[in-house]
Amino acid sequence: MTQEELNELANLKSAQEFASQFMAQVKLRNKANSIGLSQAMWVHQKLRALEVNIPENVAQIFPAVEALAGQTLTIDLLNMVISGDLETAYVTLLFATPDDMSQPYHWLSAENLAEIRTAIGQYLGWE
Repeated sequence: MTQEELNELANLKSAQEFASQFMAQVKLRNKANSIGLSQAMWVHQKLRALEVNIPENVAQIFPAVEALAGQTLTIDLLNMVISGDLETAYVTLLFATPDDMSQPYHWLSAENLAEIRTAIGQYLGWE
């Protein structure tokens, strides 16, 4: 392997460690706040199939995503984060559809999605 490839692997491992620690922190916080089993199941399901709406004017917000303008995608955010693809996870969270909080098991409010995005963004040095 080249030094560049070794550096990329080290960065990926670091991102995976961050993701693991962050997810553990969220789990501990949720346990302390008595998150219900139905909420936990819902969150896992939603993070595996998160609806993402890329706006038509995405080039003004995030030009690298312009080719997807106007698309609605279903993204496995949990897998993305676990695998260490935090850059893509961050951008995905910019356009993620939050729960409308109309059900007692909803948890992915705009605020909770923003908290996840902010933590990732701070790790990446983007926020």
